[in-house]
Amino acid sequence: GEADTPLLDGEIVPTKNDANAYFASWHLDDGAWTPAVLSYALDGSSGTPAVIGQGSYPAATDTGALYAGSPDTSASTVLYGSLLAWDGSTSSTEFTVTSGEGNWGISGVWACGDRRAVCFSSDNADNGCYVGIWDGSFSTNSTWLHVASPSIVASMNESWLVWGSGSQSDNAGMYAYDFGSTAVKYLGSALGYSRPTIASESNTVLVPESDGQSAVTFHVGTLS
Repeated sequence: GEADTPLLDGEIVPTKNDANAYFASWHLDDGAWTPAVLSYALDGSSGTPAVIGQGSYPAATDTGALYAGSPDTSASTVLYGSLLAWDGSTSSTEFTVTSGEGNWGISGVWACGDRRAVCFSSDNADNGCYVGIWDGSFSTNSTWLHVASPSIVASMNESWLVWGSGSQSDNAGMYAYDFGSTAVKYLGSALGYSRPTIASESNTVLVPESDGQSAVTFHVGTLS
């Protein structure tokens, strides 16, 4: 009943390549709100953003973007049943998600160079979430990580994946996974602001610190 655009589930971070920026939002289509991934031409040539498909959690690649599609909006938390690849003109399916027990779906997508990471969550927060790491073609899965929080906010480059629980009040710890050594490092805790960020072309990492009450401070360092 309001003119404002509703908020999507999760924390949607803008992502870009050399040509376009990608974002996700609820989109009003024939009077109904649907989650949609939007593409913005960085040179301003398109004038308005283009809707590339129903979905969320875009991750820019060198040739386009990956995003979670096939949204299930019937439950209180929207989960996504497929991973799609956008090449600038069409979307193709990389894989779909099926689950024998409970309701599972995609809750996060990240890409950098030839690395891909996808988070899977369920409608039961007690299950935590799982993060799969693949190569760029999704032909080889190198790692599965289980995280206690029901979803994560993450950042990655070609050497590291860093993550935290975002604004959630539980599981405020932040971690880094080294693709080379497979070691997991603890980065600290930030209650209500657990979202570390790593640079795309170096191992410089920005780590927030918060006790949930005072102002957030940031520490900048290098992972090794």
